[in-house]
Amino acid sequence: MTIPNVLQAPMGALGAAGMRKSVPGNASASGAPRYGMTMWFKVVVTDPEGGTSHLGLWSGCTGLAVNLETEQVWAGGQNLSPYLTPKQISYPNVTLERAMDDKSAAQVRKWLNYVASRWISGDEGGAGMIRSRPGGSPGGRSFQGTTVTIFLFSALVPGGKAGPAGGTEREVAKWELREAIPVSWAGPALSAGGGGVATEKLVLMHRGFLGTAAAGAKLRGLNGQHQGQLTLGYEGEELKFQYNPKEVGEERTTRIGNEKEGQTLTISGEELIYDRKKLTLSALQIEGVTAVKDGCQKLWGWTDLDYRKDRKGEPKRVGLRMGSGAGLVFDEEVVIKTAKVSYCRFTASGVPSRAMVTLTLIVVETIVAEPQTPAGKR
Repeated sequence: MTIPNVLQAPMGALGAAGMRKSVPGNASASGAPRYGMTMWFKVVVTDPEGGTSHLGLWSGCTGLAVNLETEQVWAGGQNLSPYLTPKQISYPNVTLERAMDDKSAAQVRKWLNYVASRWISGDEGGAGMIRSRPGGSPGGRSFQGTTVTIFLFSALVPGGKAGPAGGTEREVAKWELREAIPVSWAGPALSAGGGGVATEKLVLMHRGFLGTAAAGAKLRGLNGQHQGQLTLGYEGEELKFQYNPKEVGEERTTRIGNEKEGQTLTISGEELIYDRKKLTLSALQIEGVTAVKDGCQKLWGWTDLDYRKDRKGEPKRVGLRMGSGAGLVFDEEVVIKTAKVSYCRFTASGVPSRAMVTLTLIVVETIVAEPQTPAGKR
């Protein structure tokens, strides 16, 4: 919504004067707080290339909110109130609305066409949405998010006088929605018997306005998303998943009785490898045609037994690393016991472009076998 050139100064002045008396510590009109007015705001949707042009101004904006989700934990004996543990921060969709005009409507339509062409035809899919672009280099075909900036203005400038339209001295608050993407657009309901103004609605999903991005920082769209920190490696080759697993299960079996019975995974020379510690990695995602093809080939190759002369059919030992630096979680040598792959998105020609992977891994623990004592000797 464009800020009007003639502001309702008398109404705003009366409001400011009335509120001045009710707010302690304000001795003059110039010291009165400047309250944001819901009818005086501006919404700018920057174009996906990050230029100076934008998708026009909007007269309505809803959904500007944040939810800090928590989980209740009821401990034994604590019957009055639960403990609260943090889960996730989520943001509802933002809905923009305005009267349609020829220029702004064409800008939005052009952007939606841009998004749709990459949404449908982009074989690399989400592989282009993260910074390191594993599995290919979509380049100009990669899907881009956009920055939505919402400005809220007050009725008056300091001193009790009406300010110029859109002046920063009237700015009360500003929100920058990171990496927004359109999730729906709706045009007006047309009727030959009606006489209303035609409006359009654009619904955006975004990655929030809280967090590490400083206000005013230049945002880079969805390519600013970071690569995951889970990597499998074998003899110089790596498989790096775009996103970290949502859940990791860790299971360890206690050594009881004769360790050689029912526990041995394989025997190699003087070493015994026991199936004592298992890791289950769920909901690992591989995104993009190239990444799915290469990743699955590596997984299937690493689950095969090694029949080279000196290995004699042993399972392949794969490096597992998750995290980095002080946040390193796993740095293990593992055997892939089971690998399950579900292909859940395809290109128009039927080639898999997204895969969900579940892995069951055995952590390699080697124990030198005790030398066998010949019969009859003690």
